[in-house]
Amino acid sequence: MGPPLTHGGSSPETGTLLLTLPLTVPVHVCVVEAIAVVVLAATVWKVTRRTRRLVKGICTQLSEINDSDRHDHVSLPPGQDEIVQLTRSVNKTLDQCERERQFSSDVCHELRTPLAGLRLEVEEARLHPDHTDYDLLLGRVLGNLDRVEAIIADMLVLARTRSGQDADPELFDLAEVVKEVVSGRVDRVPVSVRLISGVVVCGVREHLCRVLTNLLDNAQRHAESAVEVEITRGRDGFAELVVSDDGHGIPERDRERVFERFTRLEEGRRRDGKGTGLGLALVMDVARAHSGSIHVEDSHLGGARFLFRLPLAVPPRTDSLGGDFADE
Repeated sequence: MGPPLTHGGSSPETGTLLLTLPLTVPVHVCVVEAIAVVVLAATVWKVTRRTRRLVKGICTQLSEINDSDRHDHVSLPPGQDEIVQLTRSVNKTLDQCERERQFSSDVCHELRTPLAGLRLEVEEARLHPDHTDYDLLLGRVLGNLDRVEAIIADMLVLARTRSGQDADPELFDLAEVVKEVVSGRVDRVPVSVRLISGVVVCGVREHLCRVLTNLLDNAQRHAESAVEVEITRGRDGFAELVVSDDGHGIPERDRERVFERFTRLEEGRRRDGKGTGLGLALVMDVARAHSGSIHVEDSHLGGARFLFRLPLAVPPRTDSLGGDFADE
C-alpha cells in the first residue's frame, strides 16, 4: 500500500489536479467519542429513572393520604432540584387543605351551638305552651338567629377575601369610612374619633367598613368607659387606622392567637357570649388581601390598641381636620 494521499496533487497519468481528504481517523478519537456517548446515555437514564421513582413515590404517598383522610406530608427527597420544589409545593397545598377542612369543622361546631339553643327553646315551648312567655321566647330565638347570621356573614367575607372574588377596589378617604361606620352605631361606650382628611387608600370599601365594625365590636366588648378611633399617616407610606380601649388589654402571649379563627379568650367569653370568634380573623385576612397588616399592642388608654395599616394610594395633602367626631 502506498503512502496516504495529501490534501492536493496531480495525477501523472492524466495530469489533472486531485483534491484528497484524509481517509483515516485516529483510533483514540473514536474511543473518546464512544465513551462520551455511553456516559451521556447512562446519565440520562439514571436521572430519568430517579425522577420517575420520586414522582411515583409522591403519587403513592398522596394516594395513601387521600385514602386515609389524614393530615400528613409527602417525604422530602434529598437535594435541591425541581422534584424537591414540587414536593414542598405539594406539602404546602396539603397544609392549606387541612386548614380549610379544620375551618369547615369549626364552622359546623360553632353553628351547632346556637341551633341547638333554638331547638331547645322551641321544644320547651311546644311541650309547655301554657307556661311559656312568648315574648321572652322570641327574644331568645332572635338572639340565637343573630349569632347564626353573624357567623354566616363573617364566613362569606372570609371566603370572598381568600378566593380573591372581591368587588373591584376603589379609591376613598378613610375618614369617610370612619364617619359612615361610627354614625350608624349605638354603642354602650361613646366612641371618640380623631380624624385627618386626605388619607386615601385603594381597596374594597365594604370590607374595610367590616374591619372597623369588627374592631369597634371588640373594643366595646372589653372597654370600661372609653373607645377611641384614630387615623394617621405613617412615615413609610402607610395609612394607619387605630382602635383603642381602656379595658384589661391582651396578654403578650395571646396577641398573635387572637387573630386565629374561632379563637375567643376567656375575658371575651365572660363579657359577651354571643361573639363569633371570626371578627379578628376576618380583619387579618382583609389586611393581607390589601397588602397591609394588623397587630395589637398596649393602649395609652390602658387597654388594647389595634393598629390596622394599609398602603397610601394618594400622596398626603396639607389640609387636615381634627376633633371629637362623636360630639359633632
